[in-house]
Amino acid sequence: MKSFCSNCLSLVDCDMQFFKETYPVKGEDVTIDARICTCSVCGKRLWNAKLDEENVEKAYRAYQHKHKLLLPAQIKQIREKYQLSQSAFAKLLGFGEKTISRYENGYIQDEVPNNLIYLVNDTNAFMLLYNKNKDKLTEAERQRIDRVLRQFYGCSTTYYSGEMYSFNSMRCNTNIVKFTVMNTEDNAS
Repeated sequence: MKSFCSNCLSLVDCDMQFFKETYPVKGEDVTIDARICTCSVCGKRLWNAKLDEENVEKAYRAYQHKHKLLLPAQIKQIREKYQLSQSAFAKLLGFGEKTISRYENGYIQDEVPNNLIYLVNDTNAFMLLYNKNKDKLTEAERQRIDRVLRQFYGCSTTYYSGEMYSFNSMRCNTNIVKFTVMNTEDNAS
């Protein structure tokens, strides 16, 4: 790989090296083994956009690992498990429309949204949240989720109660899976 060296004033070969570097990530210093390019003639560090981007990404992933946050690929995997678009998944979780897109593209989520996404990986937790927020989704999105949930539970039919926030039961190959969520409007007293 060649880069311009401002010290030699010419295009030079890069020598790849690793140095400990510290990056600020969400107000915290994160130290990584950064891969950098140095001039093969004078040894000066050379700027390389691709390597800088890789190093920032590496610092982000180190931060996420340290704080036990889901990685972008994991968030995408959870979303795709339910065959939802980024926008539909965000609506279901109560996030802004572009939030999931940002997380899947490397933006680091805070702990609370991370925990919510982590929890809905469990189909039972997803079902509870879905029944609370399904009115935020389009009919096509609800039908897709119903189809996915029937596949998860091996059901031919999904039965919902008429109450806004409750899912009573679903008969699945002679097994009964029961979910009960109290209607918050009825229990607000």
